[in-house]
Amino acid sequence: MIVDRKHIGTRVDNQIVLVRKEDRTINATQIVKLTHKSPVEQRKMRNDLRRKRKHKIRPVGKTQNTWICILCGKELCIELGLEEKLRPLLEHVFNLQGHPSDTGIEKVCDQHSPPIAIPATNFVPLVRQTAL
Repeated sequence: MIVDRKHIGTRVDNQIVLVRKEDRTINATQIVKLTHKSPVEQRKMRNDLRRKRKHKIRPVGKTQNTWICILCGKELCIELGLEEKLRPLLEHVFNLQGHPSDTGIEKVCDQHSPPIAIPATNFVPLVRQTAL
């Protein structure tokens, strides 16, 4: 795990994937690189992601990266089949900072506004018993 003042990250397949602590966004450009597709296909994927999710491009240094909220990042990992590779990073972020809707962030992104329900893998529904 890579941790500094502004980011939390991990190295997967010799690529670094970062999450910004300040606004809890994950670098979608780095996630797309993990698919090992051609640069042209990666650019198309990023453009589709920007159109579909209405995220802004936030320049970092000389390159343009797409940063998306952590929940959209988790959905993107599932969509691309990278959930297992990035699970430690995602779990670390959620465990460290709590769920975005629990941290006082009024709006996570255009798609996610509190309250948010994330399907749990070990979900057991609670059944209320009523008095007869």
